[in-house]
Amino acid sequence: MYSQWPDQDLLSGFQRLKARMDFRFQEARGIGLAPNKALSSAFSAVCTDLISGKCREYVTEAKRRRTDNWLQEVGSILGMLLHFEPDHSGSCLTNVRRPGCDFTTYPSSPSATSLVARMALSRLLAGLTSGDLQFTGSNLEAYLTRVLTFRVIDPSMESGLLLLELAKQIIERIGRANQSSNSNNGGLSLSVLRWLVANCLYGVDRNPLAPLAVQTGFRLLAQEYGDDQLEMPNWLVADSLRDLPGRLPAMDVVVNNPPWEIPS
Repeated sequence: MYSQWPDQDLLSGFQRLKARMDFRFQEARGIGLAPNKALSSAFSAVCTDLISGKCREYVTEAKRRRTDNWLQEVGSILGMLLHFEPDHSGSCLTNVRRPGCDFTTYPSSPSATSLVARMALSRLLAGLTSGDLQFTGSNLEAYLTRVLTFRVIDPSMESGLLLLELAKQIIERIGRANQSSNSNNGGLSLSVLRWLVANCLYGVDRNPLAPLAVQTGFRLLAQEYGDDQLEMPNWLVADSLRDLPGRLPAMDVVVNNPPWEIPS
């Protein structure tokens, strides 16, 4: 799919959004916010700009470059931005994870996320035929309850690339099964997405900014189906190993790209 990840286009997009975050950080510091609050404000502003259309030029270019994988680029960049912190003086943001490097992390490539999602999907929808996935009645909730009966968790989700790709593949699989029917595929796809984030997909990360990154990717996906108000209740800030036992319902599948080089 891509011979190298991050590739040059990804790094160029990262530099653009990083410059935007630097500017927002300086703005926040200029009005007196403490360094960590300024970081949160700056990252939130970048996410808001992506969702609201203020970064429309960049998003349009990403869609042109990547077609079906443009959200993987956006999510990869957000994952890279997650690992900047204020320097010791609080005057600028610095790469504390890989000092001296242009980027902070090696995000999951589109090839890797696609492979993980396909493997998960083969288990989650095992035994369901195309006929089983067809929506032929008027009771949409009963259909979704019957077809999407699983729970999936990413215990170190970062920007949610694996969960986002899994959601896309499920939507595409159901869409293909309903191509020849009279159902409104766009409306069905949005209903599937809403059901997935409300009932099936869970993510955890120790970084308090990670839920915002994941929400941004999913809201951009929802916008493709005309929804600007997607609600996502199942993204948690926690240490998966220490905090989660007994806190969440049983899961059917775990998807994960382990966070290398992060101290425990």
